[in-house]
Amino acid sequence: DDLFALGLDGVMVDHTNDLARILARHGDRKVVVGSVDTAVLTRGSPADIHAAVKRCMDIGRGCPGFFLKAAGDIPHNVPLENAHAYVDARRELGVRR
Repeated sequence: DDLFALGLDGVMVDHTNDLARILARHGDRKVVVGSVDTAVLTRGSPADIHAAVKRCMDIGRGCPGFFLKAAGDIPHNVPLENAHAYVDARRELGVRR
């Protein structure tokens, strides 16, 4: 709330932020990017990655200002299988209907 009160048009958040609360308050008029935990991308299974993307999309799908992103980008040490799982999950679940 404080950042938007300063006049920012958007923020990037990570998995520790309350995505549902932020989007409920600002998702219809501000840009909110992120929320996929890069630790899950690095150390999780493809199923964990799918669940992380699904969690974010279930919260943000209806908000025009929400953009799914791995907070902090995709680090160099993400296993290739997990990078593919992330892209596949985004492709499957990231569609606004």
